[in-house]
Amino acid sequence: VSVAVRRKWSTEAYSTPAGGLSPASDRQLLLDVSNIAKNDARTGIQRVVRAIVCALQRLELPGVSVRLIAADRDTFYRSLPDDWLERTGPDREFRLTDHPPANVRRGEIFFGLDFASSILPHHEERLGEWRRRGVEIRLVVYDLLPLTHGRWFTLRARRNFRRWLNLIERQADGVVAISESVANEFDAGIHRHSLPYHPDGQRGRRVVVDAIGRICSTQVADD
Repeated sequence: VSVAVRRKWSTEAYSTPAGGLSPASDRQLLLDVSNIAKNDARTGIQRVVRAIVCALQRLELPGVSVRLIAADRDTFYRSLPDDWLERTGPDREFRLTDHPPANVRRGEIFFGLDFASSILPHHEERLGEWRRRGVEIRLVVYDLLPLTHGRWFTLRARRNFRRWLNLIERQADGVVAISESVANEFDAGIHRHSLPYHPDGQRGRRVVVDAIGRICSTQVADD
């Protein structure tokens, strides 16, 4: 994954102009950690979120600053300290409004790393504003279980998941699936469950779907 991330965000999306960028002008890779920032329940998804955050923070990405951001249903994204996920005790008390609003500019990337299906739909208008300002919107899909095995979930969870998928269709530039099988399932599920996104682009906007493993394989082959 590190090879893919290094090439994707430092070479492709963040080509540095002649003379380079000063640290103050580094472009941001904004990692949404909304759920784990509030409560790290050590679920499977949260363990993956933590591992990817740690991996990205260890990478040397010229001209790129990796930033942690979080939101809740009432408050749009705020910037968190880089070491937030490592804090414990009183230092970990989470009051979102204590943190400064996240500021963005053209060419930066919002990466929906945490599974925030109950949060993101409340901020679709603001997220759309970011996209119109030139911020690239990409979200991670871990599974489609609320859609494919709805009986395992509450009505609210299923409704939130549908709203999150609708947001992907309207606002996302791309989806990164956690595995090849999830990427394939996402594409197949579009037709089976009448989701708004269609890979052939005949309805709605095309959303690029890829898998972390597939990105890795492609980038390693390029080397």
